[in-house]
Amino acid sequence: MVPRRLAEYVADQLRQRIFSGEMTEGSVLPKQDDLIREFDVGLVTVREALRILEVEGLITVKRGNLGGSIVHRPERWRIAYMLALSLQSQSVGLADLLKTVVMLEPLCAAACANRPDRETKVLPQLNAVLAEQREAIDDPDRFIGLAVKFHVEMASTCGIATMSLVLGALEYVWQAQVDHLARGAERYGAFADRETRLRALEDHEHMITLIAAGDAAGAENAAREHMSESHHRPNRWDHDFDLAIEIDASLLRR
Repeated sequence: MVPRRLAEYVADQLRQRIFSGEMTEGSVLPKQDDLIREFDVGLVTVREALRILEVEGLITVKRGNLGGSIVHRPERWRIAYMLALSLQSQSVGLADLLKTVVMLEPLCAAACANRPDRETKVLPQLNAVLAEQREAIDDPDRFIGLAVKFHVEMASTCGIATMSLVLGALEYVWQAQVDHLARGAERYGAFADRETRLRALEDHEHMITLIAAGDAAGAENAAREHMSESHHRPNRWDHDFDLAIEIDASLLRR
């Protein structure tokens, strides 16, 4: 038996080095022999510690003479993947995921508007996506991804770390499911209609205007109306896609 607590201690120490920035993205952990000497443990313990970090997505272990343990900083898509795995294990459907996103996103829009540094930390990112959306207005396939990207960017720039992490991960999970369903059906849902794409674009423009003005209540209401309109009206997701379909975490694999 591997002394689990000892392996977890080694993993904890290496994890802290990654989180502190001592070990950067793409760097290589010390060789196993060096870790054995540093922590005064056996090979089995070191391998178990590395396995723990690999399962967490913090390292990639490459075998062979030229192998090693490559460090990865926690990335949103990995967090989203683990969340999707948990939701899939509980047989959670798309309707449940969508309801959560609809509840949280208006709060995120208000947080963006409340940021005193929104001119530099929020608006450039949102305006960049908006410009891409304008260019893709006649390309439903591209527009689908950009429409969700706008919401992902809003979550990532809201200035509340926990909200950004949780809502951003949920948006990634939702994006993967919708992309698969819409493109798999080769009809893009309601986004096949150019007028629908234009309305989405106008909604995003309106939200950006309110965020720029620092109107938190207005941004929250606009986001709530947008989510209600785009996600709940009879000819949208509940018509185009079966929201009882369970979440499929494999769609987030890279």
